[in-house]
Amino acid sequence: MPYTFNPLSGNFDFFESSNGGGGFTINASGLLSGRSAYDSEPAGFVYLATDNGNLYIKQTGLGVWSAGVPYVGPPGPPGPAGPAGANGTNGTNGTNGTDGIDGTDGIDGTDGIDGADGTNGTNGTSATVTVGSTTTGAAGTSASVTNVGTSSAAILNFTIPRGDPGVGGASNELYALNKSFCPFQSAVAAGAANPANTLAIIPFKVERSGRVDALQLRVITSVASSLFQIAFYASLNGVPIGTPIGVTPSMSGAAGANLSETFGTPFNLIAGRTYFLAVNVSTGTTLTFLALPAGSLHSWNLCGPASITGVNNTNAMFNYTISQPFGTWPDLTGATLGTVFGLSRAPIAWLQYGAFV
Repeated sequence: MPYTFNPLSGNFDFFESSNGGGGFTINASGLLSGRSAYDSEPAGFVYLATDNGNLYIKQTGLGVWSAGVPYVGPPGPPGPAGPAGANGTNGTNGTNGTDGIDGTDGIDGTDGIDGADGTNGTNGTSATVTVGSTTTGAAGTSASVTNVGTSSAAILNFTIPRGDPGVGGASNELYALNKSFCPFQSAVAAGAANPANTLAIIPFKVERSGRVDALQLRVITSVASSLFQIAFYASLNGVPIGTPIGVTPSMSGAAGANLSETFGTPFNLIAGRTYFLAVNVSTGTTLTFLALPAGSLHSWNLCGPASITGVNNTNAMFNYTISQPFGTWPDLTGATLGTVFGLSRAPIAWLQYGAFV
């Protein structure tokens, strides 16, 4: 069927050809998105887009098309009414509509009656607190407590700062770096002999804290080829405890000799605390040192009375003793110590501080 494009209506006008030929031809149809498959067709090629009902006429040039034109003919006259058709079969039920919007919430009801109380729970485990270690901190720092246990079984470690060194006291004048001082404040005498392989132990106290680098002592009587060693112990409740905090190498000396020894590993003494000096001899029973006399109350004043047995006005001084092979040093915590009254078997010693602490 021939056609012309009517620019006023925007439609194609179709008409009968007078010579009975030249009908209108739709060359291809499909979705509008499929039209590009025909971009190379010649001008006049007609494409019907079935998704929008428009016709597109190919123009000259690759991919050039006319604007879409609705594929609608002019309305014809009404035709005669046809006979009534038979009733069609019932259609299938449509799908259910979407749920309506929820209505607003109703007013809250009144509170119900309280339920009965539940049964009591079982008692929890009792917490415990144990004191752990106590460490001396540097002067000027803050004290601290650290729980190294758990919340129910606490173990508290304490750090207590050391006090600043005292100044101006007469006793502090005794202490100077690399200068000997004697912490045994008493008269002296030739001491009693100490048997071999037996510790003789006496207490002492310092009034200023420092690092001990060396000591001096005096031999009164000597034994050929006999050696001795000196060790230092901490104390608790008037008795020595633990293993030594400082030990000399083996020493020997002739009668009347003043001996000096440097510690390979220096150790610290803290002002106001009681410490113990211990001596052990390798052989013999006649090695003696410059020591404290029998009537001295030195041990008594620092440790309290070890025993009233054997104590009288001339026999107050005492040493703690315990058997121990020479060259070894025991842990004295909880050890059973003997007590010997009279002249001290352990020497008095002069100490040297290499630094104040």
